[in-house]
Amino acid sequence: MVAWLLALCGPMVIRALIALGFTAITLTGVTVAANALLVIAQNNWSALPVAILQLCNLSGIPQCLGMIAGAYMARVAVWAAVNGTKYILKAA
Repeated sequence: MVAWLLALCGPMVIRALIALGFTAITLTGVTVAANALLVIAQNNWSALPVAILQLCNLSGIPQCLGMIAGAYMARVAVWAAVNGTKYILKAA
């Protein structure tokens, strides 16, 4: 009985561990790519004239851009994790 139970649960546990590892790698990759894009955006943002930067800061544009960037990062990370694990956890 125990051998049958281990034979039944073993492959599912292995697939779940693979899916967790794949998800962690995917989220790390998305984070690294998003941080690189944010550094580029920050460098370009600081190249704007001072008067435009002051007007943008008063109107809250940096906070809005931060919220939009965070939403896109979350969306891409979840999409990549779900699509990647879909192939790992498919029925045999």
